[in-house]
Amino acid sequence: MNYFLFRATLQHFFKSRFWSGHGVQSPFVYDFVRHVVSRKANDDMVALNFARGYRKSILANNDIIDIKDLGTGHDRQERISDIAKKSSISDKCGRLLMRMVEHYKPYHIVELGTSVGISTAYLAAHKIGMVFTIEGNKSSSEVAQNTLRESKVDNVFFFNGDFDDCLSQMMDNIIAPVLFFIDGNHTYEATMRYFNHVAHKAVLNKTIIVFDDIHWSEGMQRAWLEICADDRVATSVDLLRMGVVFFRSGCPKEHYIVRW
Repeated sequence: MNYFLFRATLQHFFKSRFWSGHGVQSPFVYDFVRHVVSRKANDDMVALNFARGYRKSILANNDIIDIKDLGTGHDRQERISDIAKKSSISDKCGRLLMRMVEHYKPYHIVELGTSVGISTAYLAAHKIGMVFTIEGNKSSSEVAQNTLRESKVDNVFFFNGDFDDCLSQMMDNIIAPVLFFIDGNHTYEATMRYFNHVAHKAVLNKTIIVFDDIHWSEGMQRAWLEICADDRVATSVDLLRMGVVFFRSGCPKEHYIVRW
């Protein structure tokens, strides 16, 4: 854990006030905490076993693929298992994504940052809605595509290219309700661009954005705080690793820090 994240973790612990919804005045946030964040025991085991099985197979895959660093332009080779260990979400966070899909039943799910497809598997596990997942590196995207195809998953559509370009092109074709999972370029500038792409055309009461690694760096935390303060966002929930924002009409602005 880097120093910035360590400090943010301590601050989050002391600022968070509840575990399972107690003390939440907002009925909407109470529902989110009780039925999404804290409802671990009632996960759909068929969907969960599929996602965990996918995760296990990727973590055991020692094949080597070519990786192009889009920031530096340099190429390197890396084991698939090592990529998964470094960049993929935890089972805990994957289960949260699964429960959000099950609870809010989005028609479209858009993921920025496929990597080798572990988070994609959790998003697609319930087979609710269509998952559009975008990845800049072709080799890792192909790993996810081939592995999910072997698992007979047919609700995931893969896009390879620049995040901004792909997101701009698909926004006019996205049908609400929609869930966005932003796990792309972890910088302030990129995160704010992704947010504005979505917020510009967000459908009130039917658009949710989940951001990963909101406290990873000073830039990511700055972006998260600005997003929470944005007038277009009605409700924001800080879960330490992830941040969730809801676009809701006619609701007072509210922000919660949840320990889970």
